[in-house]
Amino acid sequence: ELHEQAALITLLISMVALAFRISAPYLKWKEKRKRTLGVALYTLAIAAVSLTGYRGGELVFSHAAGVELAIPDFSQVEPD
Repeated sequence: ELHEQAALITLLISMVALAFRISAPYLKWKEKRKRTLGVALYTLAIAAVSLTGYRGGELVFSHAAGVELAIPDFSQVEPD
């Protein structure tokens, strides 16, 4: 559930960053202010992706989520 929440937060931050990137040329703000907000949003997005990846790694390595253990079928292997 934590991984899912982190992914949702990543999605929302990325959507806000995209909306800002699209609307930035039309805003009548100083360039420095737009650049600062853009860098802040993309930094948040990078942090959110990192957290999501960490949570996903925890699921795989701690709980073996999504890992299928297959035992090979040696009865179908032809001897040399």
